[in-house]
Amino acid sequence: MAMNLYLQQFRNGQLHSVCKRTLLDTLGPFGQWHDGGEIGEFRFAGNDIASSALIASSAEGDCHCLSFLHPQFGDPLRKLVFELLDKLNCFVFDDELGTLYHVHGELGDLPARMRGKLCGQQQRIRSPQQLWPEGTFLPPASRPKVKLAFQHPERKTRSELLLDAQNSNGAYTLPIALCHAAGNPGTLSIQQELVNAVNCVTVQHELKTAIDFDSMAALMDTIMTVKAPADSEDPAPAAFVANAETHRTARRLSEQFRQQVLQKFNLQLELSAGSLPQLEQLLEKIHQLYLQERTARPSEWHSKAAANWARLAGAWLGEVLRAELGAQWGTLQRGGIGWNVLMLNSQQGHCWPEQQVLNRIIGGKQFDLQHSFQQHWLPQKARSAGARDLAGRISDYADQLVAGLGEIQGIERLARAKLDFTPESLRELDRFLCTFAGHDLDDLMTRGELLRSTGAYVGEVLRRNSAQHWLWMNYDEYMALRAPQDTPADERLPDNPAFAAMLVREDDLLALPFNYVLGVLLEPSDTIHSTISRKLQAPLYRESKTKPYAEKITVTPQYTPPAGKQELALEPQATPAARELALEPESGSSTAAQSAADHRSESAQQLLVTAPGLVLVYIGLADGKADAKETQAFLSEVQGLAKLDNFFGRLIALNLETMASNQAAYFGMILGILEKIDASFEAASLTLLSAAADVLDAELGDEMQSRYVRRRLYNLGATVAAASGGGFLRSAVSREEQARLDRLKQALRC
Repeated sequence: MAMNLYLQQFRNGQLHSVCKRTLLDTLGPFGQWHDGGEIGEFRFAGNDIASSALIASSAEGDCHCLSFLHPQFGDPLRKLVFELLDKLNCFVFDDELGTLYHVHGELGDLPARMRGKLCGQQQRIRSPQQLWPEGTFLPPASRPKVKLAFQHPERKTRSELLLDAQNSNGAYTLPIALCHAAGNPGTLSIQQELVNAVNCVTVQHELKTAIDFDSMAALMDTIMTVKAPADSEDPAPAAFVANAETHRTARRLSEQFRQQVLQKFNLQLELSAGSLPQLEQLLEKIHQLYLQERTARPSEWHSKAAANWARLAGAWLGEVLRAELGAQWGTLQRGGIGWNVLMLNSQQGHCWPEQQVLNRIIGGKQFDLQHSFQQHWLPQKARSAGARDLAGRISDYADQLVAGLGEIQGIERLARAKLDFTPESLRELDRFLCTFAGHDLDDLMTRGELLRSTGAYVGEVLRRNSAQHWLWMNYDEYMALRAPQDTPADERLPDNPAFAAMLVREDDLLALPFNYVLGVLLEPSDTIHSTISRKLQAPLYRESKTKPYAEKITVTPQYTPPAGKQELALEPQATPAARELALEPESGSSTAAQSAADHRSESAQQLLVTAPGLVLVYIGLADGKADAKETQAFLSEVQGLAKLDNFFGRLIALNLETMASNQAAYFGMILGILEKIDASFEAASLTLLSAAADVLDAELGDEMQSRYVRRRLYNLGATVAAASGGGFLRSAVSREEQARLDRLKQALRC
């Protein structure tokens, strides 16, 4: 969990102080107050609320921030925080803005910068039970804690600092990750106090190993940023991690809910949006029972019945959304915060079904689920909803293979006891797939059960055993996020089931498990075990390795080319002599990328390496020059091409450094090739790009892969054209650029 929780009052976008006397009176029964001037400390008598609380006060004595250090997210904390929210009209939020709750006021009272960075649950609540509800919030395991006492110079008392125990390097850890948007005089004074406490502990204990802040640099950057505003990066955005166990639990609980509703209320629910009116009627009855329970036992704010119904009905609601909209169960993580969520496959958002139902039970009709479905969830419907949603059913298909369910061809020949989702288990899957040699592939593809179940299992082995984060996505959802908006829908969708769903790594690298299975069925020259083993060993492609290249390149117009001749106007750079493109792998290496290129002709490789640059030259020079924005867009797209899991992607990756840092050599080579062709600039460019499309067909050996790469090259051109700007009442893409885009589309046959 995050290091701190903050309570602050905001009105009309501004930070306001609260009455310190009321605050201390509310905290009083739980511990002892130690005044320290601008920063005081409240020490709790037990460990069930927090290790302590720091209170930042103004010169006038009013409080402008309370921070719980190492909060314990149980009922004692919920009850105390709810009482403070109610009395002081405050908001409570964590330092990563993953959760934010309030009893009074509106989200509009928050500063605009803060509202824009909220990444998780934010809502008005009516009960302590709605704060960090069980089943929605998942605090991770952490190292044991150690308390180090020190003499505080301001409070003249002994204080204690709670740290994570020493790590493998012998350093203590104090995790801090304050979001820049949460920085204000109150929160930053708390952070500065922690820095001072660390200094005191380090000096007074004569620690030989400095205390290791998880985010010390980010902390200091935050303090300086808020004091002197500047553009800075916040903590990484929340990352969704699919979770098979969460998926199975939701399926089980939804069926349990359906049976209980049938038995207790004689209601037959269908797993569709048509059941939402019935669900609303049922939850209204439960809401009225909840109100009766609160009236009968007003001091008992936690309702076990409400929590149980929320868990069951939340699972049902989530399964309805999966069926209707296309979604995956999993965990949304940011820093130390995690929630069980349902990710909508449209990639436009997440929802918390259990939390939604709990809000409906406690809060009543203002949390109407039908309204939420129509206004919030339905507009995010995935292109792959319903039967086409393969990504949302991966866990089901993998489980079917392990359990031997369904109509999977030849399942009796598979030693299912060996399928334990480890990389080694793929050897058995390879053996099983080889038994289909000589079978009618069209029949296997038509029936589909074999490809779906084995492909899902292969992908889950990769996802569960990788140190990096992989996310299942349907092909059409992935392409919808990357293809131009005017691309016809049928051009985005695959006809080949081997591409119906894919795994996307956090750095946008792709894996195609269904295609790996199909490859073994077609020609078992390479095994799935070896393919996945290479994937698991592949290092994460880090953005920082390519970002410096982009900073070195600035394409600016030095002069207007004479009629009939066009050139890239590169800004002069003091660079060493450009080295040649690495068209052939360096000797002495045994990587798959190098061995795969050995048998390709140099001319074919050269044509493919120049293809991205040809697109930039052809589109960027539509108006006689290629400016810095266009080149920047080109570099960004090329980095994505270098991550493609095929021969073209590996070839681009081999030459990425030269294409970026030695751009003069790269574009000079392209212009030299164009110069040799006895045709106009445009005709020569289109001729080479058309030839590149033919080479892709031949070298990749798969129509769908070739089509995908050709579409990515066209997307590169569209991105370059859009990056050129535009102006007031002007389109970002000029007429000439659009005309060239149309001709590029024809040349690349996409």
